[in-house]
Amino acid sequence: MPTTIILNEIECNDPMGTRDDVFLSLSTEEVTGRIIWGPQRMREGNQITLSSQVTPIEYDEFAIISLYEHDTIGDNDYLGSMALDRHETDRTADFYFPSSLNSRYRMNYEIQVESPSSEQVHGIRLVSLTCRDAQGRRDEVTLTVNNRIVLGPRRTMKEGWTANFNDMEISFRSNCVIRLQDTQGQDWDRSFTINADGHYLLNHDENHTFDVRGSGVTGDARYILTYQMVA
Repeated sequence: MPTTIILNEIECNDPMGTRDDVFLSLSTEEVTGRIIWGPQRMREGNQITLSSQVTPIEYDEFAIISLYEHDTIGDNDYLGSMALDRHETDRTADFYFPSSLNSRYRMNYEIQVESPSSEQVHGIRLVSLTCRDAQGRRDEVTLTVNNRIVLGPRRTMKEGWTANFNDMEISFRSNCVIRLQDTQGQDWDRSFTINADGHYLLNHDENHTFDVRGSGVTGDARYILTYQMVA
């Protein structure tokens, strides 16, 4: 479950000199060494509210928040790191940044762990898409499931051709919208919706026919999607 860190404030207890120019950096499974606050000048006894300056941090596996003293000449001085992982619990606490240079900063933070969702997860298994009647000699089509492209975006199909999905499974919570579109002439778009509260046989082949005809469409087309409900 995603974990959220809220940084409340930082206090300078013992600067390296008469003042420090400090900044905080963040590393997670998605970013490395991104500066999230500072450089900010601090003296002994200074307190700065971070909650209005730092966006709440979300991570899944780990987060490392590091404090540095900015140096215009040479490398920045490293003042320590707070490391968190996916096993954290809800709490509000202080963390102290130590360093070999005897600098000491206190940071107050809050951890919020998202509770597991009680909403049931459903699943659909895509089996195949068969062209029974192409609009022309051939079509170029795109098939999406909840806006995720699963075939295409310019898949060539002719009458009698079948595209196999190798039992691709996709999860959804409330509704599953399956859409087939013409990506060549872009003159037709057909879709249907599977509702999570519907009654379906599990692991049983279901067929839906995309019937393309009518006003504004040059030529007819017909495609059959075979799928199974798995949850």
